[in-house]
Amino acid sequence: MTQSDTYFVKSIGDGAKVTFGGAEIAGHTIKGRGSGELLVHGAGTLLVHLKAEAGFDQDGHMHPDHESIGYVVSGKFEMKVGDGPVQILEAGDTWYHPANTWHTCKALEDAVALEFHAPLRPDLLKLFGQA
Repeated sequence: MTQSDTYFVKSIGDGAKVTFGGAEIAGHTIKGRGSGELLVHGAGTLLVHLKAEAGFDQDGHMHPDHESIGYVVSGKFEMKVGDGPVQILEAGDTWYHPANTWHTCKALEDAVALEFHAPLRPDLLKLFGQA
């Protein structure tokens, strides 16, 4: 999948996929099981479909060079961003974490989310085999 040949995704399931169980991403190890699918990317953005099994856990980490916005499709996540309180997010809820801001994410039950990253993350493109 390249920027020039994938302007539309007809259905979830057609994108490049990766399993996260024990994977190291951006310098931290993900606990529990989950998977991601790169739906589409442009020159400066990308959209990922995430599935997290209950117990999926991204310990506190930050990304110095990108921000992300997410939407919970189903299930329940526990998240903390910066100095804010721990939040429980359910279907229909959204989140935002700015660049260079400490954040955590844990699936309290099986959950699905969409996450938009900007600017483009070369580490994720590489993880999905697109770099």
